[in-house]
Amino acid sequence: MPENKRERITKKILELLENNPGGVRYSDIFRKLHEIFPEMPKGNIHGTIYNLRTNEKIIKPERGLFVLKKYAGEIMERRPDTAGGVHLPNETSFYQSFADYLEKNLEECTKAIPLGGNRFGDRWGTPDVFGVYRFAETDIFRPPVEIISAEIKTDTN
Repeated sequence: MPENKRERITKKILELLENNPGGVRYSDIFRKLHEIFPEMPKGNIHGTIYNLRTNEKIIKPERGLFVLKKYAGEIMERRPDTAGGVHLPNETSFYQSFADYLEKNLEECTKAIPLGGNRFGDRWGTPDVFGVYRFAETDIFRPPVEIISAEIKTDTN
């Protein structure tokens, strides 16, 4: 019985991952498959790659990276946020430097403070950094005070 499109694509992905124990990124898998199967609709390739999350032979140690499960131990040992007890800093460690950046570098605020966390009792109700921009008393034209709230975007799985 001949293989269907999804089976042919999955078979090539498994071969690609077998030849790359360090894993392969989504975009690289797509690019390679499109070279191998130029006649195949791009949607079929994207759909098959998306469905790899249900394949028991493949894991995703981080967003966009596919690795054969048998190579997972090697990958996890090399990742800086899991190896040797070293952890990547969390978002809250950037609040003060972000406030300083808004105030001193961009000059978007005359005063900025780190806030973040759960200070107002609602996880989504507290901005990471809160600031104000006040015009100088010596300015001839003084619009109202500007209120600035900013969020730090983190890239997490």
